[in-house]
Amino acid sequence: MKNYIFGCVVFASSFFAQAGDAESFIGDYLSDFAKGSDLSGYFVEKPQFIFGPHTHVPESAADAAVFIKEIRTKLAESHYGKSNIDKTKVLASIDNYNLITFSLTRLKIDGSELDKVCSTYGVLQTEAGYRILSWQPSKTDTNGGC
Repeated sequence: MKNYIFGCVVFASSFFAQAGDAESFIGDYLSDFAKGSDLSGYFVEKPQFIFGPHTHVPESAADAAVFIKEIRTKLAESHYGKSNIDKTKVLASIDNYNLITFSLTRLKIDGSELDKVCSTYGVLQTEAGYRILSWQPSKTDTNGGC
């Protein structure tokens, strides 16, 4: 019985450690996004960006970074400054894959609130480290949550 309980504790702690590392990785990504840094190192080849019924699949990580930079440029027109993570929810953590939803508050350069959004990331742990496999932005629900 002790071995069973110990095994469950080890499994649970590894689950949360992996998910926590993936969450930290997305935090770094959002920080670099806010800075306008090159984001190509954050993506797998041919990641999927899901916008409702539409899916955009760039041919490479570099193409994905260009696409995301275009989104950042549009946000900058609204005086976007950075994103703060309000809450996270791990939807799945299977082997080297994590699916995590982030509740975000996007702030303007002056620190005032631009808006609140939700982003769900599929994050894959590869030999080269974590990489974004998918991204699905969405609006918040009526209570401001995801």
